[in-house]
Amino acid sequence: SIPSEIGNLNSLNTLDLSRNQLLGPIPQTIWSLSNLEALQLFYNNLSGTIPLEVGNMKSLKSLDINTNIFHGELPDTISNLTNLNAFSVFTNRFSELPPELCSGLALENFTVNGNNFTGSLPWGQCRNLTNLQIERDKISSGIPAELGKLAQLGVLNRGANELTGDIPLELGGLSLLFNLNLIQNHLRGRILQTVGNLVMLEYLDLSRNKFIG
Repeated sequence: SIPSEIGNLNSLNTLDLSRNQLLGPIPQTIWSLSNLEALQLFYNNLSGTIPLEVGNMKSLKSLDINTNIFHGELPDTISNLTNLNAFSVFTNRFSELPPELCSGLALENFTVNGNNFTGSLPWGQCRNLTNLQIERDKISSGIPAELGKLAQLGVLNRGANELTGDIPLELGGLSLLFNLNLIQNHLRGRILQTVGNLVMLEYLDLSRNKFIG
């Protein structure tokens, strides 16, 4: 397990305990490290939930806890982390996303693949996103047209969900997009001609849907 005494290191700006065999929850003392800029705990066997106190880590720029067995809702207080630009929680068992996650407008990398998320976010607030990956979750809504406002977006991966409806016309305006993956959903209709506007595109996967034409 992670020693709670690490929470006494008030000058710490980077904590990297990744790729170990650590068990149990993150000690409560860790969330008081107000100078911490990077918390990297990926590839362990850590468990439990993320508490409200995560919002106290105002200096945090990178939060990477992927490939553990955390569960439950991600707290709304994450939206207090206005310096956060990288958020990676893929391959866990989380169930809800904080609705105001992008309120600080700093978030650039957002990877939450392989959880149990069902909802959506007001993506129009996430103006700095360059990498958006929500694959292998349980999202059953349509693709939000407001994703077309994310002018910096380079990677959009919404594969292996339960997405329905058409591909919004607005996605054709993502001039920097080079990777678009919508594999294995329930998308229908015709493949839009606006896909041809994505001149930077290097990878396009629309397989295993219900497109016609």
